Amino acid sequence: MQKSYNYQKSVAIFILLLGCIAIFALQATSFEWAIWFYPFWIALLLPVMFKRYSGMIGMLAIRFGIPLVLSLATWAAFRFVSQSQFLNAYARQLYQDWNTITVALSIFSTLHAITFAFCLWKAMQDFDDLKNTLRDEANQILAISSLLRFFDNVNSGKTQEKLAQIRFGLNTYVSNMIDNARSDVHNENSNILSDCIDHIEFFEVEHDNDRIALEGIVNGLSQLIMIRSQRISCLYNNMSPFLFLIIAIMSASIIAMFFVRNPTGFNSNEFIIPLITYTYTFLLVMLIDLDRPFDGYWQVSTDAFESIDLTFRKRLEPSG
Repeated sequence: MQKSYNYQKSVAIFILLLGCIAIFALQATSFEWAIWFYPFWIALLLPVMFKRYSGMIGMLAIRFGIPLVLSLATWAAFRFVSQSQFLNAYARQLYQDWNTITVALSIFSTLHAITFAFCLWKAMQDFDDLKNTLRDEANQILAISSLLRFFDNVNSGKTQEKLAQIRFGLNTYVSNMIDNARSDVHNENSNILSDCIDHIEFFEVEHDNDRIALEGIVNGLSQLIMIRSQRISCLYNNMSPFLFLIIAIMSASIIAMFFVRNPTGFNSNEFIIPLITYTYTFLLVMLIDLDRPFDGYWQVSTDAFESIDLTFRKRLEPSG
């Protein structure tokens, strides 16, 4: 937790500095009102400096701060282009061929929208699959734990010994998932499931209910192995970083095309360029967040395991 806070604090300080530089650059383009952005910017990221107000506030500040930095930077860049005689003249030459640029803008915008929509859909689908798999995995362990209670009164020392070992193993499984659900710790959970299957062979059946419960435990462990494999498979469903790169390139290209339209003086691009920059960056940050389900703001939690942890510590505690 401390490591996560320190990382979050460092990122917030870096974004804060970049934002101040972007505001200064905007102010240097004869935009006097930019001075009022400083208190707003500091108020946005200042709470994350204090551990008490970190967490959600800090994550929100970072998620909104990154798009704002790029939005302010492109705004300053556009005003600089408008005020530079050399760049302004070059932009006007490009503007003479605005019909061709319009066609390119239409093509880029279409490809950009399709790619972005597909990536967001896939990221949200993978996110939901992993979340549902974690919940199914926790419920399956809870079901196995409940069936183990049928053997509490079996008069066999070997059965009670193996029963205690299975409960201890499941308890460790739950603890491992809470501590590091993104993967198995040194493949320990895989070994736990293998040991549990070996321990079941020593169970003695005294009643018909025990036989039914034993079949349920065996089937439950088999399903748990399959669910665990599905969870591990979900962890490798990350999108290629080249997709993020091409989306960023297309976004930058679309924004750059607005630089050549009416580059002189105050015009609607003063609002369009920072707005588009903010929107594209915010969506890209959200996409990266969804693709990193254990690190971003939209996180897949282990609440399903944490909610049964206290019960397991009592029920799965080794006897004797």
